Amino acid sequence: MKCPCCKKENPAHPQICPFCGYDATALYEPATSRAGKAAVASFVLAILSFFAFLITAIPSIILACIALREIRRTPDRLKGKRLAIASIILSVFTSLVIPPALYSLWRLDAPPIPNDYTIADLRSAPANCAESYRLLQSLCVEDPRAEAGSEIGLSEEDVEMIADLWETASDPGDPKAVKALRYDEEASELMWKKTKEARAVLAKLAGFAEIADLSDSRFESSLGPMNIIILAKLNRAYLYLQIDRGDSQLCVKELGELDSVVRKLAVNARFQIVKIACFVCLSSDITAANTIANTHNVSQESLELLATHFAPLADEATSMRNSLLSEYLLFKEIAVGSTEDAYAPRIASSFKRNSTLRLYRNYADSYLATLDGKEVKATDAFSVWPSAYRGLYPVSFRPGEKLPIMYRCYNPGGSFLMKMTNLRFDEAFVRGKKLGIEDDLLQIVLAKRLGRPVSLKARAYGGEYIVDVKGKKIFSPGPDGKADTKDDIKLPINPGVLGWEE
Repeated sequence: MKCPCCKKENPAHPQICPFCGYDATALYEPATSRAGKAAVASFVLAILSFFAFLITAIPSIILACIALREIRRTPDRLKGKRLAIASIILSVFTSLVIPPALYSLWRLDAPPIPNDYTIADLRSAPANCAESYRLLQSLCVEDPRAEAGSEIGLSEEDVEMIADLWETASDPGDPKAVKALRYDEEASELMWKKTKEARAVLAKLAGFAEIADLSDSRFESSLGPMNIIILAKLNRAYLYLQIDRGDSQLCVKELGELDSVVRKLAVNARFQIVKIACFVCLSSDITAANTIANTHNVSQESLELLATHFAPLADEATSMRNSLLSEYLLFKEIAVGSTEDAYAPRIASSFKRNSTLRLYRNYADSYLATLDGKEVKATDAFSVWPSAYRGLYPVSFRPGEKLPIMYRCYNPGGSFLMKMTNLRFDEAFVRGKKLGIEDDLLQIVLAKRLGRPVSLKARAYGGEYIVDVKGKKIFSPGPDGKADTKDDIKLPINPGVLGWEE
């Protein structure tokens, strides 16, 4: 008889065709119309390949080929030839067409930010103040390998000694602190002599109307503020010793010069590290000024001069606006560089520059809105997605929180860069608010000492500041709103000197 498959003559009643392998026993079984299991499985995998691509597409093609072979051998028993062919077509389509299309969509970046911030948006000083910043840089650590204090003639041991003196002078009015400073009098005098040239620079800087960094948008200049803090610490310790000696006039003069420089720098400070350094110095100066105001043997002339030097701090001195914009512009410069360097071809697809900048810009804008007392609206934020990704949810960034998994998959390079960037402005905001309250408390003390009208109205954490005559302090209850807790913001007072008696 002829083989139904290859049509060649075979012996009578063969079990399997010797030419094509056709199973002749199928002739004696009833024909069915069911599709083969391999064909069905291949089609299921082909459908799944729309989502898993090659992971299921390759097994689908293999199973489809097996199914076609089985169907060819037993055409009267198995069906599903069209199903197997469709599986092959779908699998090839999902392997060769969809992945490149999706990759092209994945590589899309968000549009550039229109009218983005520039260096012109920073608060700065007039051009004639450029020399002020060069003078200030002569006091500061520029080389990260240099030891703190080296630019102002101090060794590492000197810096440690000044830190010890500052800690000793941290509690004005404490007899033990006075005794300790007297014991270290020679060390204080030696450190004061060693920093004579640095203090001469401060005297020159005090003559400028403003102090600011006027470098270009490349942010090539930097300011390591450590030495300014060291000078502020030495200043407080040395002046505390002079108060004990009764030389309040020298105290007011030296303290006024240092504070004047730091205030002018704080107003125009660009980077967060410089701003925080200014906060530390200003807080130390306020403590020293408060000590002078609470001392018996201070002349009226010195008190008047002290009040002139320590006029209420300008809001810009405690505002973080300049720092936020500066850090954003620096981040923008880094982002541009990362797409222009030698490794750009490798990272361009995984780092979406515009999307990353939009994410950072939204973060900065939300803080700026908070500073201005405005309500932050989600609709005002820039979309971090390409224009082709219409309808996707907004993405916001908060330090310490993970970005959504979908955004991390879309922009892995940008997500990593945001994670590595130090965007923790919360501490700086808290420091700024605390400094503003300390300045309020000093203004109350100075007004009381000079016999001027006193207002205890508080800027935050309650309606009024609290005068504790028994505890010899004036304070704000701090963020928790409770008195005599760790977060109290306070200045020590001498009730007898200020006229606050029980």
